[in-house]
Amino acid sequence: MVSIVLPVYNGEKFLAIAIESILNQTYPDWELLVVDDGSKDSTATICDAFATRDSRIKVYHQQNGGVNAARAKGIDNASGEFLTFLDADDTFSPDALEKMLDGFSERADVVYCGSANRYYDQKEYIITLWKGRIRPGICTKMFRTGLYKKIDYWLDRRLAMGEDLLLNSMYALDIKGAQVIPYDCYKVNKNNAASVTRTFKHNWEYEKYFFSRVDELFLSKCTSLPFYKDIELQVNKCWLNAMKYVMLDGNVINYSDAEFKAVQAYFNDHKEELGPSEWLIFKVRNAPLYRLLIKSYTKALKFKEFFRFVIVGLVATAIHYGVYRLLDLVIPANPAYAAGYVISFLFNFFLTARFTFKKKATVKKGIGFGLSHLVNFTLHMLLLNLFLFIGLSDALAPIPVYCICIPVNFLLVRFVFNKL
Repeated sequence: MVSIVLPVYNGEKFLAIAIESILNQTYPDWELLVVDDGSKDSTATICDAFATRDSRIKVYHQQNGGVNAARAKGIDNASGEFLTFLDADDTFSPDALEKMLDGFSERADVVYCGSANRYYDQKEYIITLWKGRIRPGICTKMFRTGLYKKIDYWLDRRLAMGEDLLLNSMYALDIKGAQVIPYDCYKVNKNNAASVTRTFKHNWEYEKYFFSRVDELFLSKCTSLPFYKDIELQVNKCWLNAMKYVMLDGNVINYSDAEFKAVQAYFNDHKEELGPSEWLIFKVRNAPLYRLLIKSYTKALKFKEFFRFVIVGLVATAIHYGVYRLLDLVIPANPAYAAGYVISFLFNFFLTARFTFKKKATVKKGIGFGLSHLVNFTLHMLLLNLFLFIGLSDALAPIPVYCICIPVNFLLVRFVFNKL
């Protein structure tokens, strides 16, 4: 059986949709533990109505204690072999439980809905979590209940951001590995303007408290692991990332605090690990100036990306036009233009991936690239025939086509390589 924990506070707007997504699961052996955290709207009534409708739904009402306490209440009462979580404003896809359960094996103690079919051993999973390459949210994962109940999951309500990363890390200390399944099982509601991810502002006091809890509940328990030094590096890198967002959110760092000095001392011995934005944290001790430099650096990176695109685009366009003009001598303009487009497309994909956006050329990106170019190719052919129709010669007609289609192609391709 799967235990699903759903904490809710004043969730009357989205709660029914969330619960319906559980009732619609293809896998029937589940229990839903809804914890009403002292709601002041009609949430309690909605919860109780669903509990009378289906005996698998169990409702707990408590005084407001925060999402961590509400989740912990649900975990305490979970009786299933497996455990997962759902936020009250989100939903599961209909076969989410079934898909995640299929991912478990003797060597996989956590299953994560991601974008690829991949197995991580314990070291890879922890390091990848702290590098930010796996989303830390516990709602996109399924755990073994027995293992989860071994960790200190009763976190206090002060931990409002980053608590999922901490919980995942604590749980990972007892696992063999993690299985990622290529399935989008969890649907995040992006229309909830009140969600913590939208309203939270990083500040120095909060980050100090968060990382003190990381040290106490996670890092101090890793010292016997053979890859402890790798974990220590990534935790300190996350410290730097937190400092960066403290300043980007308009707040300041207290450079005289022991916490800052400890991170600085660590990177005095690991200077080779610092990126430009991280190095600036120690050199520019002025939040407004740091924000200005980071924004300038980000704009410079975007300009370099655009400049690389222009180079690749010019070469691909030259190949396209050259093939077109050669074939135009023996066949009509339309098939000649199409053949040139196909040949330049193959060159374009690999250089766009490796040189322009510096991404790995994967099958998924190849499909997205192909679809974006199908749209662009259709636009090319329509415009080519338009300019031929109004009287431009075969030699000149492609020129205005390129002027219109290349900027459109940049936007489409950029979306493919940065979003997929």
